[in-house]
Amino acid sequence: MRSQEIAAAFLRTVGVLLIVLGVVHTIATPHIRDLLGDSSTEVYQRAVGPTLLNHVLMGILLLPLGYTTWLAAAAQNRHAPWAGRVLIVNGIVLLTLPASIAVFMRRPEY
Repeated sequence: MRSQEIAAAFLRTVGVLLIVLGVVHTIATPHIRDLLGDSSTEVYQRAVGPTLLNHVLMGILLLPLGYTTWLAAAAQNRHAPWAGRVLIVNGIVLLTLPASIAVFMRRPEY
């Protein structure tokens, strides 16, 4: 297998995994209240809103991110100019995601 085929297969797999992660986030959203239920009232009140928002946004945003990654890595689109740009932008988004979470979710209750 050539290195380009391996990279394309990897990117397609990443796309599918991002879609699965988006679905998991979306399915998990209704259970956030129960998971935070054992927290003190003050922590619960401060954490439930941002945590729900995080799960909803992540669920919604991971679906198109995964789909566009999968689509851009597909064989028929591999050499299209737009596919390379999409993969670069998606890669930057994925690489900055942990740092973004660390910066914006600093409070202990989050």
